[in-house]
Amino acid sequence: MTHDHVFASPSAAASVLAGANYNGRTAWVDRQSQKLKSHQIVSTQTEPTPATAA
Repeated sequence: MTHDHVFASPSAAASVLAGANYNGRTAWVDRQSQKLKSHQIVSTQTEPTPATAA
């Protein structure tokens, strides 16, 4: 790719780059080999932060 492109999902991005169908939640990994899926699980387990202090 020669320019930035926004994909609707991690799976769509992985599939376009690989030229085959891929589950983006397991295909994408960070520098420590942690899958996107594990990052998404952690982020949904954290407490929401209030937008403004009361």
